[in-house]
Amino acid sequence: MKAAIYIRVSTKQQNTDRQFAELETYANLKGYNIVETYEDKISGFKDEDERFSLIRLKEDALDNKFDIILFSELSRLSRKTATILELIEYFRKCGKELYFQKQNIYLSKAR
Repeated sequence: MKAAIYIRVSTKQQNTDRQFAELETYANLKGYNIVETYEDKISGFKDEDERFSLIRLKEDALDNKFDIILFSELSRLSRKTATILELIEYFRKCGKELYFQKQNIYLSKAR
């Protein structure tokens, strides 16, 4: 299965090494092939149009570049509950599975 990793930190001073390492380990355990990593260094409260890797992730999901997206936790997707729900619905409608490691939530694609 082709996997994408999306990682986000709030400031440029923070690094994403831990998020990536944990998700890479998970992907390897599951036998996923990581095809792309998307990284934003911006607050999760910022609007989607300011999060360039998230924009690219959405475009690549629509283009079927991967089957599953791995996140370290729900808040990496956004700090706004409504935005989290909208993005989850978008990715599922694109036929993507989602995994949020901290919450151990796995969502299958929409039917």
